[in-house]
Amino acid sequence: MAGVITNIESIRPAKIRTRSLRTGEMTDLNELCGTFLEMYGLKLGSVIKESLIPVASHAKAHRGALQRDLRYAITCLHAVGSAAVCASGLGLGKSDVTKRMVDRSASGVQGVGLHEILKASGNAVAVIAAAEGERVKPGEAGGNPARFRGEVFGPEALLPALKAKEPPADVKTIHIVSDDVDGTGKATEGLNNSVTAAVYTQSRVKPLPDEYMIKLISSRELPAHVNTESPPEVIVDAFANVHGVPRERLNFFCLNRKRHDAIMNEIAGKGPNFIMDKDGDVMPAVSAAIAQYVFENGYPLHGVVANVGGAAEAGLVLPVVWRGGSTLLQFASKKALKSNNWEDRLNFDPKETSSIRKFGFEPGSQYQLTDFFDDPFADGIAVYGANTDVLWMDPYAPANKGLIGVKFGLDGVTAHAVEISSNGLAEILHFVFDYAENRKSTESLLTPFVTVLLNLKDAKEVESHIDQMLASNSERLRREICQEYYLATDFVDGKIRVDEPTYASLREEGKSQRFFAADDAILNSVKSKKPEWFTGD
Repeated sequence: MAGVITNIESIRPAKIRTRSLRTGEMTDLNELCGTFLEMYGLKLGSVIKESLIPVASHAKAHRGALQRDLRYAITCLHAVGSAAVCASGLGLGKSDVTKRMVDRSASGVQGVGLHEILKASGNAVAVIAAAEGERVKPGEAGGNPARFRGEVFGPEALLPALKAKEPPADVKTIHIVSDDVDGTGKATEGLNNSVTAAVYTQSRVKPLPDEYMIKLISSRELPAHVNTESPPEVIVDAFANVHGVPRERLNFFCLNRKRHDAIMNEIAGKGPNFIMDKDGDVMPAVSAAIAQYVFENGYPLHGVVANVGGAAEAGLVLPVVWRGGSTLLQFASKKALKSNNWEDRLNFDPKETSSIRKFGFEPGSQYQLTDFFDDPFADGIAVYGANTDVLWMDPYAPANKGLIGVKFGLDGVTAHAVEISSNGLAEILHFVFDYAENRKSTESLLTPFVTVLLNLKDAKEVESHIDQMLASNSERLRREICQEYYLATDFVDGKIRVDEPTYASLREEGKSQRFFAADDAILNSVKSKKPEWFTGD
């Protein structure tokens, strides 16, 4: 009997322990987050923790500062990042400009916020090891604002620890895989399943090229003989065996893309069901890892099958491994798959081959997600903040329950995020933030400085506003400038070096709406007012 193919949007599980954070926990959270919350006109009201179905800790799992001291603060960071998304771009309509606004809002808050949290901790620094954003997607210029690969956070004096072969024992070094907004287009359209997403780990992370990857993900460990190139019959039987269910009870996810149609229909013809979505392949994998939320046939999502998505954000599904599952990967040709023919997936052109090999990988080889982490079970957390309602986390919950999107009210903001630790424990945190003044003031403060500057009419206005921003929060402006122009900048001893030929080339090609007169005014003004931020070397 052939399986059913449906869409997540056509769907509207058991919760375990729920409690408010204790007084001591709230005090610690305020100490770490108070400064950055104040920057955005927010005060911490209350936090409720909802523990999800636990799993046995992996024998290799570590528990350290990230889980013990920082997990609530970093989860709070993502909740505020989601609030910024909703304040600046939710439901404005999908375009390259609005998508950039959404990404800019999330990356700005999460960049500044993480920096302030780690400064407050006093003994931790972090670096972005892999990030989604550079890859050019249909209808986009590429290089959307992002917490970009190589961006660092925390006390300046401790940053050398990130490059040390053996970091000092008293300094916690954190490596981050980030997609500041997974489902950017969904956020601009006000659709479900848009999140802020990142994995924070004390393991070093191998950087990945921003190419495509075939992803085969199971919430339970698959046999060693199964890989992304296994025949559909073998894949289906392996899933049925490890999950202990008949073929027709298996629930799989893949993105609703024409390139997947042929292989998806072949697999569905052998019994399994597919639940699709047009964007965002991170939360389906997270839902499968938690294995708590059931669908129409009474079974949870068992995995992600016959799916091609971005390689740079593959590490965002590390919780699948933490909770005992498998994540199998293989590079795929982005260019060849434009034909929407699944058979072309491994027909790499020379540029793609060079890009993949530059990072030390082979185009046709099979990989496990654990290959990209020196110690995949090192102390770590993964956090996913709900910009909009995340149906994957509770498809049949009432509209006001589950992992729901940000809501701005008269007196404050409610925001929700799921956090999973490397020891396998998972919980949803429900945040209530009070306005320091009022809703209008908070929404204004959540609007990125760069968004304000890009909407000004002339250089004099830009200069005047930059003066105000420097007086208000110079670190915020510096970081937003870096996140906006990272394709044409790099860093030398902590200073910004503008790659003038790259900038000129991007401007000349018109690859992005941002390379026009307003950008020249912004960069020229900042360089003249803050020359110490820049170097010509």
